[in-house]
Amino acid sequence: MRILLLLTFCIFAPVSGRGADRPTLQSLVGREFLILDDWAGQALAFKNKGDSIYAVWRILGSGVPVLSEAEYPVEMKSPFQCVFEVQLRDKSRSMVKVGIGEASEVRVFLNGVRIMLQEKQPNQSLQPTAPSGRGSS
Repeated sequence: MRILLLLTFCIFAPVSGRGADRPTLQSLVGREFLILDDWAGQALAFKNKGDSIYAVWRILGSGVPVLSEAEYPVEMKSPFQCVFEVQLRDKSRSMVKVGIGEASEVRVFLNGVRIMLQEKQPNQSLQPTAPSGRGSS
């Protein structure tokens, strides 16, 4: 009986405190993420509006910091995941899912395809930097 109790403790003890330090979506409020694409750029930010969280989707320009900006209400799926619908450059509407993983990694999916982000640092321009490790052709 003691061995079974010890075995149960060894299995569940490491898992029990995992979520305690994991940030929630509320921790994204006030932060801005640059979307790494092949255009002049896009950015995603989050803000509180009343008791709700809104996603702010910005289309960046070349030589112009922000061409357009739209706010979208988010639907909270859990403290670590939300979804919202955006209108893209070609006027199509797409579903965005944002989640915070186990290692506090912010993951964003556009219509089920993961998009890469770079968190904008204070005093950084809105233009994303090129990903490292890629050669030019």
